[in-house]
Amino acid sequence: MLETIQELIDRYQRKICFLRFCLKICLFGWLFTLLSVGAVLYTGKIPPIEIKMNKPDFGSVYPKNFWNQNDD
Repeated sequence: MLETIQELIDRYQRKICFLRFCLKICLFGWLFTLLSVGAVLYTGKIPPIEIKMNKPDFGSVYPKNFWNQNDD
């Protein structure tokens, strides 16, 4: 009986390692989520998220007034 358990452990060692790795990632993700939600609930403020979009500089690729031409 003990030999068959050892054989099973040897056979599925890589799968067990992979599943443990996935479980750790999942647990850390949930921990981070719970800490973030807890911080928002504790402070009562949602931290500001700023997304700054720069206007594209087409002047370096296209000639001047390329976009303002009239198709007459």
